[in-house]
Amino acid sequence: MIRQVAHPALKLHLDTFHMNIEEKNPAAAIRKAGASLGHFHACGSDRGTPGNDEMDWQAIAAAAQNHRLPGRRGDRIFHPGCESHRPGGFNLAKN
Repeated sequence: MIRQVAHPALKLHLDTFHMNIEEKNPAAAIRKAGASLGHFHACGSDRGTPGNDEMDWQAIAAAAQNHRLPGRRGDRIFHPGCESHRPGGFNLAKN
């Protein structure tokens, strides 16, 4: 659809919580999105802090860094008191 519409404002929005459910390899999906990727939500597979679950955050961070996403990403944390950059969490902008 993005190619058919061909408008610069239409981009993909990827979310690691849902990618964990739908994608075999979230990092590969990020790479495949390429220039179509416009926004990125990062949260753990339990909707908690990235890095405190079984997802491969090193691979996800490497793929995200290739798209220069730190300026276009959001944390989507639903656990009370969770902060994405707390000790034990995973900071996509730094890793």
